[in-house]
Amino acid sequence: MYQLGYGVEQDLPQARRLYEKAHLNGDASATCNLGLMYEQGHGTEPDVRRARQLFEQAEKAGSVRASYNLGLIYYLGRGMKPDFVRAKELFESAHAAGCFPATYYLGKLYDQGKGVKEDVAAAHKLYVWASAGGIVSATNRLGELYAEGRGVEQDLAQAFIFFAEAHIAGDILATRNLGLMYAEGQGVERNLDKARELLGHAHSNGDTAATCSLAVMYEQGHGVRKNLSKAKELFEAAHQAEDPAAAHGLGMMYLEGHGVRQDVVRAKQLLEQAHDAGNVGATSTLALMHAEGRGVTKDPRKARKLIESAQASPHSGASRNLGLTL
Repeated sequence: MYQLGYGVEQDLPQARRLYEKAHLNGDASATCNLGLMYEQGHGTEPDVRRARQLFEQAEKAGSVRASYNLGLIYYLGRGMKPDFVRAKELFESAHAAGCFPATYYLGKLYDQGKGVKEDVAAAHKLYVWASAGGIVSATNRLGELYAEGRGVEQDLAQAFIFFAEAHIAGDILATRNLGLMYAEGQGVERNLDKARELLGHAHSNGDTAATCSLAVMYEQGHGVRKNLSKAKELFEAAHQAEDPAAAHGLGMMYLEGHGVRQDVVRAKQLLEQAHDAGNVGATSTLALMHAEGRGVTKDPRKARKLIESAQASPHSGASRNLGLTL
């Protein structure tokens, strides 16, 4: 009641005191809730170490929520190095007890090959289970698997259905993915107005990949009047949020003098940031710069190494290319 303000004025310190009292009396649910308060800094200073201790106690006492919350701490490496093996054990325990968020994260471990051998078929099965349990992130990820043809036969129409379902349920990543499908006419008839609307919504909700895609639309005049100043503004906003695609996009604008005064030194700086963050397009551009000696000392050996790095990347061509990503 005090934590959520149901029937009384919200009072987080009082909620924490009551949870402390119930925790000392052996209430595993209260112990888990207390752990969440320490983890989130509600009614107390944030203390992930204390939260982990409480989750561990509650997990040993049989709390399914504690198993899931503790699994997240190990998965994300909060206050410690990630431990995907331990996270898998905890997610499996919570999944077996019917915790759908744990099912989703267990799917992510199989999907990413973390703490377990990569098994996209197993991940797909878990995502289907989690999606049926109302986890919209799982629904969106199913759409991505079908769009990429990863672990399943590529089916853009099915991908569109999953993205639309997750978008309606409020998943911002799905909103962006749906916008990209409308932009390129993949799985649906091309509709740039609808693409701009969806990408704008995702951008307004903090999705920097959508911000970059909108920037490309303004840069190229796709579905909007060409506006290089607006494109630069959007790239800069996403770059401030450390999106590597934005660093690539800005770098290309400075490299070509596209909407900005040409500045090859600044371009190289931005492209190197994007390359270091794993952006394959930036890596390829840097390779060309070194091959041609454009803004850098001509270095064919360096260029070859960069090209090999780009080709070795899992994103070099295996994933779908919707054209509005950088």
